[in-house]
Amino acid sequence: MGLRRRFRSKGFVLIAATVMAVVFLGILGLATDLGRMYVARNELQAFTDAAATAAARHLDGSDTSLTHARTEAQNYPNKWNFQTANVQNIQVTFAELANGPYAASPPAAGVKFVRVQGETPVTVYFLPGFSTLAPGPPVLPSPPVPAPPAMMLFTIARQHLLRATSTSGQFQITTFSEGLVPYSPDSINPADLANYGYVPGQMFTMRWPPPGQRSQPNDWCDGDQAANFISPSPASQRGFIDIGDVGGNYGGYTGGAAFIRQAIVSNIQSHPLAIGDLINPVPGNRETESDALRERYGQDADTVSQTYDQYLSKINNPAWSGVRGNGRRLMTVPINDPANDVVLGYANFFIHNDICSMGGDSLLGNGGQGNAQGQGGMNACCAEYVGPALVYGRRSGSRVGGAYQVRLFQ
Repeated sequence: MGLRRRFRSKGFVLIAATVMAVVFLGILGLATDLGRMYVARNELQAFTDAAATAAARHLDGSDTSLTHARTEAQNYPNKWNFQTANVQNIQVTFAELANGPYAASPPAAGVKFVRVQGETPVTVYFLPGFSTLAPGPPVLPSPPVPAPPAMMLFTIARQHLLRATSTSGQFQITTFSEGLVPYSPDSINPADLANYGYVPGQMFTMRWPPPGQRSQPNDWCDGDQAANFISPSPASQRGFIDIGDVGGNYGGYTGGAAFIRQAIVSNIQSHPLAIGDLINPVPGNRETESDALRERYGQDADTVSQTYDQYLSKINNPAWSGVRGNGRRLMTVPINDPANDVVLGYANFFIHNDICSMGGDSLLGNGGQGNAQGQGGMNACCAEYVGPALVYGRRSGSRVGGAYQVRLFQ
């Protein structure tokens, strides 16, 4: 009897050990599948987040902006699983408002938000009851093939489809605490809060000469001449605006030449400006301005494009094999109401190589310190109007005026 009990005890232990081994193996398999799904879900979400953010920077309101945004999202680097798999079925939709409605091809004007959805199948071995795809290639059948109950077929690899969605957009901002360039062109039409009377692609005056010289040849810019606009404000000959401490110091720099150089080259700003704020002038010319603009111009990878359209066409063309601009030739400036010298809004301007050249010299040459009349010292400085400001971008913002910052919010 004692021997029989020992055999029964050993048999029970063997059975229990076998059952526990199966259970532990199942738990290990479940942990493996869940871990794979967790990693895949994070990688998929990271892709849609990045693709949506990149696509939102294309939304400038132009007719081609949605096409460029969709191309950016669908061609954004999307390898996952140790660079062995691609995100599939990438869907891109757009909206004027953050809460939608979102559509694939709405009218481009005013669109500021983009939503990107992607899918990826993940092979699971121990969670077949949660799978949605039949064994084989990761193609969603219609209707879906019913999956077997969980834990019944440990060895059958099946596909579980994961989805991720991200929404990004351009949010309007009214205050700048960093990033402004210390110019403030006068609005041609203060009632026009979309473009301030400027025409995209034309050159406008960044800094006016003294009142008696404003209508002389080469002392004002083509866009102002075309609009027959001469600034009525005596303060517009200010040269620069104060975006450092008001009357004070910033890191050893003052409102003088050294600070202005750092503001142009390095985006240093310690005095915030908001819409409606008074613009404080810094009178007089600064000899370092041309050097600072030349340095900023040279910080851009594309110093060849003659116009903003040429510059942008390289950025938007996926097949372009040459260098693309990095945005340093774009400068964001506050727009001045010449009637009372307050900030109306903000805009982006494109730096040409002759922005402050009045007599044939250019930023790529030896200075541009003279003008066509030989009056000595720079008078007007011209730049190409691009559109509403997009912070830290290579494009303009959505064409409804103001300044915008791209932000992921869903």
